[in-house]
Amino acid sequence: MWLIPYAKAIIQTDITAEEAGTRLSRLIERAACNPFRTALPGSFVGRVTPSGFRAMRTPSGRDSYNPWILGKLVSLDQGCEVRLTFVVHPVVALIMIVLSAIVLWIAGTYSFWAILAAALLLVAFHVFLYELGFRSGKLDAESDLRAVLRAEPHA
Repeated sequence: MWLIPYAKAIIQTDITAEEAGTRLSRLIERAACNPFRTALPGSFVGRVTPSGFRAMRTPSGRDSYNPWILGKLVSLDQGCEVRLTFVVHPVVALIMIVLSAIVLWIAGTYSFWAILAAALLLVAFHVFLYELGFRSGKLDAESDLRAVLRAEPHA
């Protein structure tokens, strides 16, 4: 779905939910209170609980469409399942809606063609950011999480 960026994925692994939580705790840094400390690009910042996590992959630059990752750990008979939901930050979604409404309202004071042009530009801008920001961020984050949660062969 690309009107409001949102995606789901499921990772099944042979490790237990507790082990998955431990691995995720090592991967995901808590959001730093120190404004001078920044996380390295490609790392994760967020919070891990015994039942799941909320995190965001740190982009290499500014990326408002970088997805938030909401994860839930579900124990299975053999291993666990990690249910991922990727969403855009709620503040970014609100700004997108308000900005779009303002642009369309201003364009509406001119003519139908101004509204149409503004709407087409907003859609093009949104699709561009969705493809380059949200979708690529989702794919990168999912790949990193799959690598961390992969079962390691027993020696």
